[in-house]
Amino acid sequence: MMVQGDNYVIAVSKLKYGDLPNHYFEEDNTAKLAYRKNLGEWFTAQYKLLKEGKPNELNLKPTPTNAPVTFIDAPRNN
Repeated sequence: MMVQGDNYVIAVSKLKYGDLPNHYFEEDNTAKLAYRKNLGEWFTAQYKLLKEGKPNELNLKPTPTNAPVTFIDAPRNN
């Protein structure tokens, strides 16, 4: 079950590791909180480096998706 803040963990874990560690959802709340705190400290430092234009450890490589070729808001040429 996901709780408030898990979306943050998922997003930042993907920036750090490229994926979410499988063990996160199996941990108790104390371990989740410790993981979230460490992840937050890491992200704050890396984001500061990114804003300053310095090298950082953020995994900002785009990943291919199976997005549709057209989108709802795309203009139609009828």
